[in-house]
Amino acid sequence: MNMNEYVSKERRRLEKELLMYLRKYRFYSARFKRISDLNIIIDEIVNELKKDV
Repeated sequence: MNMNEYVSKERRRLEKELLMYLRKYRFYSARFKRISDLNIIIDEIVNELKKDV
């Protein structure tokens, strides 16, 4: 396999992964009308996790 084939395979893999994340982001951002709500929830979860350490 030459370098171009490897790069294009890797690129396709990354594009698929990125699309998956974007779809999830779109799904969750639609559920939380204000992104700040989501950020507050994430901060709370992070702080809870820090307490457990």
